[in-house]
Amino acid sequence: MIRIPDSTFENLPVPAFVIDARGIVVCENRAQREFIRNRGPFTDLDAIGQHASVYAASPSLVPQACEIIDTALASDGVHEARWQVLESTGIR
Repeated sequence: MIRIPDSTFENLPVPAFVIDARGIVVCENRAQREFIRNRGPFTDLDAIGQHASVYAASPSLVPQACEIIDTALASDGVHEARWQVLESTGIR
């Protein structure tokens, strides 16, 4: 397990969250909370204690989110997931 000081994690300039072995969100940093707060219907999302797939932008993306989470859980250490985000118009 990789350990970083709590203050370092909290102050990362990018959204980040930590999940346990079951994919349950155990903490999220300030940038993640700010990102969620500015995401329309997710402004009141409290993901702590929930499966990380709650971060999926829509129900149709939950399977993709679960696949990303399962891949992260199967790897050692830190896993960085990146994907393209399309606007509702389909424009990149």
